[in-house]
Amino acid sequence: MGASIASGVGDIHDTAQDLIVRARLQKANGRTDTQVIFSSSTESFAAGFDYAATSIDVINRWLDATDACWDKAGVRIAETASDSPTDYRVTFTTAEPAWLNQILPSGVCDWTQPGVNQVAVKGTYLRLPLTN
Repeated sequence: MGASIASGVGDIHDTAQDLIVRARLQKANGRTDTQVIFSSSTESFAAGFDYAATSIDVINRWLDATDACWDKAGVRIAETASDSPTDYRVTFTTAEPAWLNQILPSGVCDWTQPGVNQVAVKGTYLRLPLTN
């Protein structure tokens, strides 16, 4: 999750940079749901609204989240993501473990290959575009 919090109130340039980051996230990843942009007006600032404290609450909720997977019925199973074999709640017959080890001696994941539809990032942005 990327959180962009504009410093200062009412500075259009902060918003422009946030939107530039959003466009780059969209271009590189095809999505922007990991970015949150907060902005505030001078009126809400003057009225005592503390958007910085609100952003801390949002970040805390995100940091308190846990890894998970979902079964075919949509039930969430909280478990730590790992690149090593994970125990799953299944029942095997006596013959199935040997059969699985025979057909999948290295497991089911080939971490040397990219994920389905995964593309390499075309680079990072090293400088901001020039503006007039």
